Amino acid sequence: MDTLARADALAGREIFVPGTALAPPADDQIYDADLIGCAVIDLAGAQVGTVKDVIDLGESTLLVVGRPSRMEDVLIPLSRSICVEIDLAGRRITVDPPAGLFELNEI
Repeated sequence: MDTLARADALAGREIFVPGTALAPPADDQIYDADLIGCAVIDLAGAQVGTVKDVIDLGESTLLVVGRPSRMEDVLIPLSRSICVEIDLAGRRITVDPPAGLFELNEI
């Protein structure tokens, strides 16, 4: 786009970029799309579910985790204190949730 008028014609549209065209994220960054499909386990190794979506709220990010044993999904904050290990190569996220988090955040 070389003019504001041409750019305005695209206002409100989504832009998609193939993952192969993205620069590698910095050491402390992760692309949201890389989290989708990751298994979520607790510290004891029990399966919590699988990441279905990522919700970016600006100041915080939530993982939408589908749980095989329940009808409801659960929202898990993507924070270092809760998501204690993210293994993208192994497609696994280990969580240490505070008591009651899963029941509080069912959707």
